[in-house]
Amino acid sequence: MRNYPDIVHFPIHIKIDTGMHRLGFDNDEIAKMLQIVNACPQLKIASVFTHLAASEDAEEDAFTQNQMNKFSAICKKIDTQVSYPYLKHILNTAGIVRFSEAQYDMVRLGLGLYGFSPLPEVQQQLQSVITLSSVITQIKKVKKGETIGYNRTFTAPKNMQIAIVPVGYADGFPRELSNGVGTMLVRNKKCSVVGKISMDMTMIDITGLDVAIGDEVIIYNTENSLAQIGAKIGKTPYELLTAISKRVPRIYIRE
Repeated sequence: MRNYPDIVHFPIHIKIDTGMHRLGFDNDEIAKMLQIVNACPQLKIASVFTHLAASEDAEEDAFTQNQMNKFSAICKKIDTQVSYPYLKHILNTAGIVRFSEAQYDMVRLGLGLYGFSPLPEVQQQLQSVITLSSVITQIKKVKKGETIGYNRTFTAPKNMQIAIVPVGYADGFPRELSNGVGTMLVRNKKCSVVGKISMDMTMIDITGLDVAIGDEVIIYNTENSLAQIGAKIGKTPYELLTAISKRVPRIYIRE
């Protein structure tokens, strides 16, 4: 801080490693950390926190309780060296529900903020706030026996009508959803993905539907949920949400 004499108050956030072994100070590093902080009067601890590794898993409750005990002990150690108040927080989305006794000063609602929980009993009470949509850009007729997409992995079992949707794996729509694994909603009807998902485009089966170019296509929403789709391909809602690339425009709606 010697290079910034104009800074008189620099808040810092201290992460403690209580068993996740990803980031944070270990217990045997706390004394050294406090020595550094106290040697620089401009530094002020704003918060101390840790991250639970398996708060959603009842079989790991003993491990979770041990993490909370370690956190409490380390905070007491910090309290002996810090004379001012600071925030403490430890709970993530699942922890908020399962370990309310450890709320401390604040909690960190992550995936739950978007309407998802790793706990089935909680998921039923949440509403997804995410809708990923596109439009139909072209409609094609495909004859029985013709193939669709790269590597000809889908052969039409009958005369079909397909729609081309401008979304692909470059946008975060996983290629594992190809060939009937994934679905999209058109006019509230689930339409199967046919052929391999391309980088920028996906083909869906709209046979028998009265649709037109420009019609909205729902890729993810409450009815075509991230949890259900992810379960088909071994991915969590976390993975599907964060996979949506930066080139996909975001529209934020405040109610």
